[in-house]
Amino acid sequence: MAIYDLYGIESATLNDARVLVEQLLALEFEEHDSGYHRGPYFMFGQMGQENFEIKVNLDPYEDVPNEDDFPDHGILLYVNNTPRSDELQAALTSSLAIKLLRHEDLE
Repeated sequence: MAIYDLYGIESATLNDARVLVEQLLALEFEEHDSGYHRGPYFMFGQMGQENFEIKVNLDPYEDVPNEDDFPDHGILLYVNNTPRSDELQAALTSSLAIKLLRHEDLE
C-alpha cells in the first residue's frame, strides 16, 4: 500500500518540529541541506521505502510556499510510502500542534 500523507506543524523552528515528531514517533531524524529541497531539512528512512521529511514551507528562491494549498502552515511533515498511515496519524495528531493536511492512497 503506497500512502502519502502531509502534515502541518505549528512550531517556532524547524528543529522544534523535529524534536516533537521524534518524541511522538520514537524516531531519530538526520539533518540534510540541499539545493533541490531549498535548504535545510530533516529526514528519516530511505527513498523508495517508508520515509519522513520535515521541511519549511517556503521556497527561498521564489519566496512562495512550496505547498500552495497550505500557505498558512510554515513547517511540513511528509510521510511517504507508508503502509501504516492510520497508526502514524493517531500518534502525530495526538499533539494539537500537528494537523493532517492531505492523505493520498496511490494504490
